[in-house]
Amino acid sequence: MRSAAVSSEGAAIAALAPLPSRAGADSAARASWAAGHHVAAFGDPGSGRTVFAERLLRAWPGRVHRITGSPALREIQFAALAALTAHAPDAGTRSPTQLIAALAAAGDSGERAVLLDDADYIDDASAAALAQAALSGSLRLLILGTSAERLPASLRAAALEIDHVRLEAITLDDARVIAEAALGTALALHDVDRLRHLAGSNARYLRALVLDARDSDGFREVYGYTALREGWVPNGRRVGELISLRLSIQPAPVREAVLLLALTGEVPVPLAERLATPESVRLAVSAGLAELVGGPVPGRARTPGSIRVCGGLTSPTVLARVPEPELRTHAEHALRHTEEMTAATAITVAIHASQVGVTLDATRREAIAGEALRSRQFDAALLLTDPVHGGELSDELCLLRSRALFESGLHDDAHEILAPMLAAGDLEARVWSAKMSAAFGLTDALDATLAPRPTDEHPAPEVLAAWRDVLLTKAGGIVPASALRAHADSAALGSEVRAAALQSALLLDVFAGQAGAAAGEAIALMSSPEWEIVPLTEQGDLVVTLFQALLATGSVTGDLAGWDDDGWAALRIMPTLYLFADGRRSIEAGNAKAAADLLHQALAANGTENRFGIGANLAAATAAASAMLGDVESATELRDAALQLLAAGGALHDETERLLLPAQLLSDGPAAATAHWHRLRDRAHRTEQRYLLMRVLHDGWRLGLHEDLAALSATAAQVQGPLAAALAQYANAAGGDGIALERAVSGHLATGHLLFAAELTTFAIHASRQDGRRLPVSPAMHRSLAALAELRGVNTPIMKRVRIDRETLTEREFQVCAAAVSGSSNSEIADLLFLSTRTVEGHLQRAFGKLGVDTRGQLAPARL
Repeated sequence: MRSAAVSSEGAAIAALAPLPSRAGADSAARASWAAGHHVAAFGDPGSGRTVFAERLLRAWPGRVHRITGSPALREIQFAALAALTAHAPDAGTRSPTQLIAALAAAGDSGERAVLLDDADYIDDASAAALAQAALSGSLRLLILGTSAERLPASLRAAALEIDHVRLEAITLDDARVIAEAALGTALALHDVDRLRHLAGSNARYLRALVLDARDSDGFREVYGYTALREGWVPNGRRVGELISLRLSIQPAPVREAVLLLALTGEVPVPLAERLATPESVRLAVSAGLAELVGGPVPGRARTPGSIRVCGGLTSPTVLARVPEPELRTHAEHALRHTEEMTAATAITVAIHASQVGVTLDATRREAIAGEALRSRQFDAALLLTDPVHGGELSDELCLLRSRALFESGLHDDAHEILAPMLAAGDLEARVWSAKMSAAFGLTDALDATLAPRPTDEHPAPEVLAAWRDVLLTKAGGIVPASALRAHADSAALGSEVRAAALQSALLLDVFAGQAGAAAGEAIALMSSPEWEIVPLTEQGDLVVTLFQALLATGSVTGDLAGWDDDGWAALRIMPTLYLFADGRRSIEAGNAKAAADLLHQALAANGTENRFGIGANLAAATAAASAMLGDVESATELRDAALQLLAAGGALHDETERLLLPAQLLSDGPAAATAHWHRLRDRAHRTEQRYLLMRVLHDGWRLGLHEDLAALSATAAQVQGPLAAALAQYANAAGGDGIALERAVSGHLATGHLLFAAELTTFAIHASRQDGRRLPVSPAMHRSLAALAELRGVNTPIMKRVRIDRETLTEREFQVCAAAVSGSSNSEIADLLFLSTRTVEGHLQRAFGKLGVDTRGQLAPARL
C-alpha cells in the first residue's frame, strides 16, 4: 500500500512538466484507464515510466498498491506478493494460498490498483497471482517494464490483452523541458542536445547530468542563456551512481562486455565477440544493456550488423566511474584490434587509452590524430598529439597539433609549435601559418609567410601564389574572381587549394549579384562524385557559401538533390552555423522574436570565436533582431561587440556592417546611421558588389534613411534571384503602378519575406492617402496585411508603427494597448482586466488619439 511519504513523492513526480513527445501516449493511456482497462507502459529504465504512471494515477480515486521488482528477489517465489500484503494482519504467518486470498479480498470499499514497477523482475508465482486477480476483476494493473517480452510468462500472456504504450527515447524538445525544469532557467539549445546525447536520450540520466553539471559549476551565462562551460565532462556522482548500480547486478562477463562496448562505441558484431565473448555479448543484449543495429537485409549479402550500448548508457557516463587500472587493461586489449576498426572507433579507443597512460606507436598515432582533426574532434587531436603521451613529435604531429590548438582557441601556442618548421621553409607549415594569419585579417603576416624563398622548388611557388590569393580573399582583401577560378581549374594544384579557390570565387559571385549561378554551381558540385575528394574543411565552407547564395537570391530552400540527414551529419557542421542559419532566415521573414532567440543561442555556442569575422557577423545579426524588437539595451551591447570584432576583417565584413544599420539607427539616431549608410553605399558601388548595394539601398529605404527607389530598382535589375525581381518593381510600385505593386508583394510572399511585403503594402497605402489616390487592395496585399498582424513586436520606420508609451498614456490605457498588441481581442482584454467591452473600446480610442494612429495594427510594443 502506498504510504503518505510515497504519496507525497508521487505527487511531486506527477507535477513534473509533461514531455511534448509523450502527449499521444499520455492521452491514449488516460483514455484506456478511464475506460476501466489495465494499462502497460514499456520503456528503458530511466525513460520516465514512473513519472508517466504517477501522472496517470493522479486522478485515481481508489487505493494504489505499489510493487517494485528486484533482480535479487526474482527467483524467490511469492516475494513480490509478500511485500504487497505485508501490512495485512498476521502477514508473516500466512501461506502463499492465504496471501493470494488476502490479495483478492475486498478489504475496503472502492477500487484498487496495483502499480508494478520494474515488472521484468517480478517473481513468477507473484506474477501468476496478480494476473489471475486482475483477470477476475479484483484489481486494476498498471505494469511498467522494458518490454512485454521480458515480463514473467503469466504477465506476458496477460499483456496480450492489456492496452500498452511505448515510451520512446526523449526528443530534443523533451530534453529542453527536462533540463530547464532542473535548472530553473533557459539552457542553450545546442547544449541541451549535447546533454541529451550524453544521456543516451534517457530522461533520468539527462536530469542527473544537468544537476551534476550545476553542482560542479559546469554552466556559464552568455547573453541571457545558460551554456555549458568549455571542457566540461560528465563525471558527477548522480549519473555515475545510477549507472554503477544498474551494472552491479549483472554477471562479470556482461559488465566486461558493456565496458568494452562503451570503450569502442558501435562496432560490428564479430569484432565485439572477439573483444569480449559471443556469450557475454548475447547476455548483454538480453539484459537490455546492448542492442543490435542493422543485420541481414533481404536480397543483399548477409551482414552480421553491429552492436552498441543502449538503454540510456553512453560511453562517457559508463566509463566515468571505471577504475583506471581496469580501464587501462581494457584499452590495451582493444588497441590490439584497431586494424579491424573504423576511423571513428579507433579514435574513441585511442582517446580512452591516452587518458589512462597507454602509449600508441608513432604511425598509428599520426593516422588516428589526423582522422580526429578531419572529423573536428579537436580535444581528441590535442590529446593524441600531446608530447606527454608519446615523447618528441614528428613534423606531421606538430602540424596536426598546431591545427588542433588553433581550432581550440590557443592561437599563440598554435604558431609557436610551428617555429622550427617555418624556419626550415616547410611548405605545409607556411600555408597553415598563413591560414591562421588570414583568419584574423593579418594580411601583412600572411604575405610574409607565403613570400617566395630561394630554396623553394617546383611546384611550391605556384602553390604559395594560389594560397595567397585565396587567403587574401578570405581575409577581406580584393582579388579578381577570374584569378580565383584559374586556381580552381588548375590541375597542377592540390584538391584543397582548388576547392578553397572555388569557394572564395563563389562567395564573390554572390555579393556581385550572381547568387543564382553560384548556388547552382555549389549544388552541382555537392551532388557530384567530385564532392568526395573535397577536403572536409572546404566542404563546410562551401555549404556556408551555398547558404549565403540562397539567402541572397531570397530562396533559402534550395533543392539539394541527393542530400539526406546522413550527408549533412557527415560534414560535422558546427551547431553555431545551424542556429545562425535559422536566425538569419527568421530575420528575412520578419520574425524578429524567433531570430533573436536563435541568434542569442548561436552567440552562446560560438563563444569567443571570430575567425574570418564570423563572431562579428553573428553579433551584428543579433543586434539587428534586437533593434527590430525595440530592445535598445541588447541592440547597443551587440552593436558595440560587433564593432570591436570587425578588425578581424573577413569576406563578410561589408555584410556585417550592413546588418549593423538597424542597431545604429536605434542607438545613435538618424544622423549617425545615415552617415554609416552613405559609406556602405559608396563602398559597394566602388567594389561593384551589386547584391550588397541592392541590400544597402533597400535597408536604407526601410529605415527611412533615403527615398531613392529608382536607384534600388535599377540595381536590383542587375541581381539574380526572386528577391531582386521583387525589389526591381519598387520604383514603379511607389509611383502608383498597381501591377508592379502586386508583383512585388506577391514575390515577397512567395519567398517568405513577410516583413518586406507588409512594409511595401503599408507604404503604398500611406502614399495613396497622401496623394489623394484610391488604392485597390489586392488579395496579395490582404495576405501581407494579415501577415503583418502576426509580426507582433516588430517595427521598422517605413511601417510607421508607434510603440506604446507609459509617459503618454494612462496606466489603464497602457494595459489595454499592451494586451491589444499581444493579439487579444476586445472581449479577451475585457475579461483579463475585469472591464466591459465598451470600456476597453473607449480606452483604445483615447490611446489611438494620443499616439496618432487609427488602428491597433499600427501599434507596436513598448521599448524594452
